[in-house]
Amino acid sequence: MAAITSDQRPSILSRVERLDLMLGYLEELRSSRGGAERSPGTSTTSGGGAVTTSDGGNSSVDSSPKSLDHRMCRPIGDVVVETQVKGNLIDRVEHLEIRLLKIELEKKKSEEEKWTRRNGERRTRGRGLRRLITSCVKGDLETKE
Repeated sequence: MAAITSDQRPSILSRVERLDLMLGYLEELRSSRGGAERSPGTSTTSGGGAVTTSDGGNSSVDSSPKSLDHRMCRPIGDVVVETQVKGNLIDRVEHLEIRLLKIELEKKKSEEEKWTRRNGERRTRGRGLRRLITSCVKGDLETKE
């Protein structure tokens, strides 16, 4: 893979769109594994088309014209329509951060539940031995003799 020069760096919008797609992919993986359900209102299409955000707005990934050079000016009407569909950049970044935090919290919660279940099993097994030792030390051990 060739190194990216300063003239070839992806635009901030393409980076945000990439993050949006990656989060959608992570949410899809999480839901396909039978884990926690996807955040309400968030869906992606397999072709990378429209993404419906949790606040009900659309984030159409394919609406930016890819064939146009990033230095060319676009008609203001197209830019206004794209902004209305996708939301402004700050709103999109904020929405992506919220989605990422939700995924992180759900992952931590599932790990804590697994840890709690494992510790609960260990405690259950250890209580019998602990009771036996305690009863032997106190002399309360009941035997068949």
